[in-house]
Order: sequence, then structure tokens, then C-alpha cells
Amino acid sequence: MRIRCWSGVIANKVIGIRAALKHEVFSAHQGVEDDSMNVLWQGGRTIGTELAADFVRAFLAAKFTGSSRHKRRLDAIKALERNGLWDLKTTRS
Repeated sequence: MRIRCWSGVIANKVIGIRAALKHEVFSAHQGVEDDSMNVLWQGGRTIGTELAADFVRAFLAAKFTGSSRHKRRLDAIKALERNGLWDLKTTRS
């Protein structure tokens, strides 16, 4: 089966994938630090190769902070993947 998805939203349907479409370098880095994003999605038709390379460098240099607020968010995502249910109690700050 071949599925085309220009927005990247379909990648998030795969368990363990946390993908986001990014249009600037700060968010490419921050998505990893705050949300443990592990797939960077870029618009191949909307950004040039130099900017795309900047995004990739920022994405690869970033590390998940593991702060309690961000850890709770990641745990809620993992619970949703396991159970197919959204547990609002685990997402509160």
C-alpha cells in the first residue's frame, strides 16, 4: 500500500512516532526538547535545501529535556498508544 501525505500527519498514526511539520529552525529544535519529537517533517516544496539542512542540524542537536511537565506529556502519549484512550489525568501540569 502506498500512501502520500504531504503534511506528515500520517506518520503520527505509527506507534512510537512523534512527527511534526516544522517551518522554522527554533521549532525543529524545541519539538525534540519539549515533546520528544523523533521525526522531523519538512515541506519539500516550500523550503530550500539550505534551510532544510539548518532544520536537520537543529533537530539532530536537540535532546529531550525530561522535565516533569514534558515527561507527563510523553507518558500520556505512550498511554494513548497502548490503550487507545486519552487519559486527561496524566496530561495536567
